[in-house]
Amino acid sequence: LMQWGMVRSGLETWDELKVITLFHLIGLALELFKVHMGSWSYPEEGYSKIFGVPLYSGFMYASVASYLCQAWRRLNIDLVKWPPFFAVVPLAASIYLNFFIHHYSIDIRWWLSG
Repeated sequence: LMQWGMVRSGLETWDELKVITLFHLIGLALELFKVHMGSWSYPEEGYSKIFGVPLYSGFMYASVASYLCQAWRRLNIDLVKWPPFFAVVPLAASIYLNFFIHHYSIDIRWWLSG
């Protein structure tokens, strides 16, 4: 409801709403996976939990997306000296892949961060 009001008032655009919604869903999926694997838990009672994960966990990821969208639009953010595409994509893919597979094989996050 609040998001709808922000779009109607012009504080956010429909494209920003799409990005925020996508980040919320991705964040919720990542949290569901980590809770299922036993990496952490949310032991407190709650009315808005899905498989043990509170809905607000997705909002944490969505808030990052919202900030980035707003900063990009309002502050005219420009990326300078961004690494080449052929270097960024494999690194990002490896980081996300490690997020999932380190439960089944070795954890290479320290190697990836070096």
